[in-house]
Amino acid sequence: MTFTVEIFLFSLFSLFSLLSATLVVLLNNAVQSVLFLVLTFFNVACLLLLLGAEFFAFLLIIVYVGAIAVLFLFVIMMLNLKLVPKTSHFGITIPIVGLVIGLLSLNFNSFLDHTDLLRLCTLNSEGLLNS
Repeated sequence: MTFTVEIFLFSLFSLFSLLSATLVVLLNNAVQSVLFLVLTFFNVACLLLLLGAEFFAFLLIIVYVGAIAVLFLFVIMMLNLKLVPKTSHFGITIPIVGLVIGLLSLNFNSFLDHTDLLRLCTLNSEGLLNS
């Protein structure tokens, strides 16, 4: 497998989208969460551009970033929300999240070992062409 510019950009945008989506959930400040949500939308739009879905990329930017995320941002800023101290349950949730991620990755790896989707699609397309 050759390492091309498209693979590098896809990896970069997917990494940034995962990091910014994680920060949306983990940050306590609502304004910062909305700004990282906008960054997540832009990264996903860049991924869609790389995949050749230009219409959906621009639709995502116009609809979600242009309307919904900006609405969230202005509502949060207008309400002037204060931080409420909350108790953290990371001691309980981190092992559970690790277990769920481990089970999902194990399931995904076993799925990839048993089926080759590209080979399956190629066989189906050849069968349709020969019919």
